[in-house]
Amino acid sequence: MLSGVLIGWSDDDATAILRRCAEAAGPAGRVVIAEQRAPDGAAAADEDLRILLLVGGRARTVHQFESVIHAAGMRMLSASRNPDGVCLLECAPHDDPQ
Repeated sequence: MLSGVLIGWSDDDATAILRRCAEAAGPAGRVVIAEQRAPDGAAAADEDLRILLLVGGRARTVHQFESVIHAAGMRMLSASRNPDGVCLLECAPHDDPQ
């Protein structure tokens, strides 16, 4: 499980982190991501700029997370978010036996 980790990394670095997590989880394993989701609308640009300047990362929408997850060789099994804006994403390797 990764919680509050990927927001501090670029897409390339986040992909590398997720790829390694997928390798560690193995073909039948799962990787769970809990991250603050990107805000909607104009607030998204402000939030992204702030995160980029402070830590070099970015807040991501569920669709943006899905792109990074796919690039890491996994697929998203489920995505949900709570009222506080935290996304919970469950991922599995593309070669998952199920």
